[in-house]
Amino acid sequence: MDSEPINSDGKRPAEDEGGQSNKRARPPPPVDLRILLQSKNAGAIIGKGGTNIKRLRSEYKATVTVPDCTGPERILTISADLNTACSCLLDIVPVLEDYQQHKDLNFDCELRMLVHQSQAGCIIGRAGFKIKELREQTEANIKVYSECCPGSTERVVALTGKPEKCIGAIKKIIELLQKAPIKGPNTPYDPFCFDEFYAAEYGGYTTYDDTRGGRGGDRRGGQFSQRGGGGGPRGRGGPPRG
Repeated sequence: MDSEPINSDGKRPAEDEGGQSNKRARPPPPVDLRILLQSKNAGAIIGKGGTNIKRLRSEYKATVTVPDCTGPERILTISADLNTACSCLLDIVPVLEDYQQHKDLNFDCELRMLVHQSQAGCIIGRAGFKIKELREQTEANIKVYSECCPGSTERVVALTGKPEKCIGAIKKIIELLQKAPIKGPNTPYDPFCFDEFYAAEYGGYTTYDDTRGGRGGDRRGGQFSQRGGGGGPRGRGGPPRG
């Protein structure tokens, strides 16, 4: 005869009338989704008198911040469980300045998420296999820049495509990262450290991009390279990678 389960304190777990354990399921772990933005987009996210960012926080029960910065870059951080964070980001994309003219989500967008340098390898995979698989699965174009953002241990992962495709790719990437804990020092990128000259190497924005609505990042061609890394000479993108 099988014995009934016993808790560590010697007691049987409580059951409801249907004979099912009434232990509450653990909530999904929170994530910190960090998105590199052009500074010009901060106002639309915040809204007049903070109305939009308050709505996002209330509606999604998430922590949403986009701290002030005098340079051309800001960082949007959404802290919530993964599904909620992705839904919140999908709500934000259409209000960004470059996409406000669209009536629905049938347009191409670009998102740049920040990941720790030690986790980039699990996105790219051996010989670029994993990033190729992610592109095929999500139908989003994905590029992992090879340089860290200045003074940090974070690298930019740039995604282009329809908003739902890009955010689907972000979700899959974060699921991968959850299986690959950060190794080594962890210094999040501070956009006050932006480097105008090396922005193309680490995937950042410049003052020109912010005023003219350019795409920043790799300006050497139209579409992102299909390689996993960013390529190009090494800039001053943070500490050496181990």
